Amino acid sequence: MDSKQNDSGLPQNPPEPTVFPETATGWRGFLARYRQQLIGFIGWYLIAWALTGLLSFWLFFVSLVALIFLALIKETRRLAGGILIALALNFVISLILGLGLNAFCFIPFFYPINF
Repeated sequence: MDSKQNDSGLPQNPPEPTVFPETATGWRGFLARYRQQLIGFIGWYLIAWALTGLLSFWLFFVSLVALIFLALIKETRRLAGGILIALALNFVISLILGLGLNAFCFIPFFYPINF
């Protein structure tokens, strides 16, 4: 045996603590902590892209049902968080594009056109 033992048979020097991936630093720790959220975020965009032609109208409702279903299961809550982040980002992008188009369409009403 490598470590010395006392009278009770237990080692005197406790083993060094195991370093879990969640406590690692740098990119490795980031990927270990947020792996499920990244899978949910990227996976939602890939699945939405694949189903755009088939279920384009129902895609939002399918996403909400999947989000609720995954949020109820404890092991997949982070996956649901990634999907929620993807839906929120999609909403922000739609909002910016809609406001930009609205601003572009109202330019002729506020800007005098010189012929």
